[in-house]
Amino acid sequence: MSKVAIVTDSTSYIPKGYVTKYNLTIVPQVLIWNGDTYEDGVEILPDEFYRRLKTAKVMPTTSQVSITNMQKSFTSLLEQGYDVLGMFISSKLSGTMQSAHQGREALGSGKE
Repeated sequence: MSKVAIVTDSTSYIPKGYVTKYNLTIVPQVLIWNGDTYEDGVEILPDEFYRRLKTAKVMPTTSQVSITNMQKSFTSLLEQGYDVLGMFISSKLSGTMQSAHQGREALGSGKE
């Protein structure tokens, strides 16, 4: 039986307890606020986000997960002997699925 790793993006907001318990890999979306960029769940956590949102004069925007971050996550798991299952935000809402496809394609041939 092969080992399977699940990769998702930070819009899933899976509680840290589950991330740890099930060894999930979360790739962060990018949050852009007043010209500064933050990795969601890494450089800015929900508590800080909502605290800042209360007084913000300019609303933040988001950007999809980078192809590089996707590729790094996939490569790390594949090198550990895992098959990778990706579950991401809908392609109708974000370009994250496209980043995941491009990250996979950059790795060369393999299972789809």
